[in-house]
Amino acid sequence: MTLTTKKSRPITVDDVVYRYQVSTTNIDDDWNFTLNLTVQIVEPKGGALLVKGLVTRDFWLDFSYGPKWNQGDYPTILPRHLAIIVRKAISKGWEPRKNGKAFEVSTTNESFFNEKT
Repeated sequence: MTLTTKKSRPITVDDVVYRYQVSTTNIDDDWNFTLNLTVQIVEPKGGALLVKGLVTRDFWLDFSYGPKWNQGDYPTILPRHLAIIVRKAISKGWEPRKNGKAFEVSTTNESFFNEKT
């Protein structure tokens, strides 16, 4: 798996350049989306990091429904969060420079909020 420059963004973590892409899949009955985060080192191309388990919403859909959902319960992924995720994945055994099967990390919104600070 290789991230294209058109659909991904660069980020530097500990003087190493990576590219990342956030995508959504699986809309549930409450209009929650599953977030998929993919990270890959730029040079040399290596195996990808896949982060699964985060859920978000399209809050524009909630405009007419009022405050039924708390936006604070859904993650906003910032560069500092990506750095935390990359460092944590490396500490758990991800080798960014090594080709092969993608390294998968599962999380939840609750654990994401507890770990991202």
